Amino acid sequence: MRWTASDRDFGRVVTSILRHDGTGWRKYLVSPNRNDSLSFVKRNLSCALFLCLGTSAFAVEAAFTTPVGFATLGGSPALDGFDSGGVQPGMNLVGLRLHHNVVTQGRIGSIGKDFAELSILNGKDKVLSELPLTAGKTYILEITSGDKAGVIQEITCWQGIRLTLSDDLAASGVKPGDRFSLRPAATLNSVFNPRFTGLLSGGNPDRADIVLIPQGATFGDFRRCFILQHPDGSAGWVDAATLEPVGDVPLVHVDGLIVQRKGKTAVKITTTGEIKTGPTRHVVKPGLNLVATPYPACSDLQSLGLENDLQKSDSSVEADKVWVTDGISGGFSTYYLTTGNQWICVGNGEPVTGKLPVGSAVLIERKGAEALFCLGD
Repeated sequence: MRWTASDRDFGRVVTSILRHDGTGWRKYLVSPNRNDSLSFVKRNLSCALFLCLGTSAFAVEAAFTTPVGFATLGGSPALDGFDSGGVQPGMNLVGLRLHHNVVTQGRIGSIGKDFAELSILNGKDKVLSELPLTAGKTYILEITSGDKAGVIQEITCWQGIRLTLSDDLAASGVKPGDRFSLRPAATLNSVFNPRFTGLLSGGNPDRADIVLIPQGATFGDFRRCFILQHPDGSAGWVDAATLEPVGDVPLVHVDGLIVQRKGKTAVKITTTGEIKTGPTRHVVKPGLNLVATPYPACSDLQSLGLENDLQKSDSSVEADKVWVTDGISGGFSTYYLTTGNQWICVGNGEPVTGKLPVGSAVLIERKGAEALFCLGD
């Protein structure tokens, strides 16, 4: 089966940095231009972290302020790595690369098979005994240091400073002392506000744009959602099968989304949020996997850090493959790594020379066993 896809990576990231100049706090903007490379973006984001450190705010332990920016949602790469064309007619692979603000952070105090007890900083010279979370919401726990930096977990249940875990993070290598952050999960409403998004609404899914959210253990198990236009003029996200409201359904940033644009023109959807500056870990299963790329801009095939995780082979039949939206014909080009770490295009058998831009999400076709991939390391 061949999908058609044509969406665009966003065009520009603006990072705001707070820096103390000796008399007070000042805000600075870092705005990469169209000729900036990915290494430039990563280097400036790393610097932003150090510039944002407060020397006197935290007596217990320093906390980190993440840089923020804005982006136009899209997935297909431009030849220079930047393009603000937005969501194009057809199928679009979309990754969420800007995130809600961190609500608390600190270190893992203790961890077991189904729990993690936290040592929390609140920036006011004392350790919290209760989590500043709202019941009924979904949060994303991310490990931000140690051997398993980038591991995430959806959190829906907690008591005091003890989180209930659905996966055994201790067995995966997360240890006491590792840093963590907690942030609210994105939702359909927060990413695609039905009043302002620009996506087509309708009285039924046949006439509206569709967002497909991964929900199962295998590729292809998606929840189809659309903006239902009500007779009174209001609109809201609903499940295409049941018409159940789904505006608050959580979106996990590592998974990516598929946006089926039925409109005849592209739509630009601007998102704002914190920029992820560390690696992302994603469970990759045999078969196709929809994976969001971690960087806010200038992602390319070589910088994704897949060399240590992909099954390599000098035969395209045996190797894992990465599917990249080509942004030209509306289809995909596929690539694999040889045992000599050379990227090869399956279509023409030619080696990849230079940087190959990718969009905000890719498909990884896994031939090997299930594994935890690290992107952006």
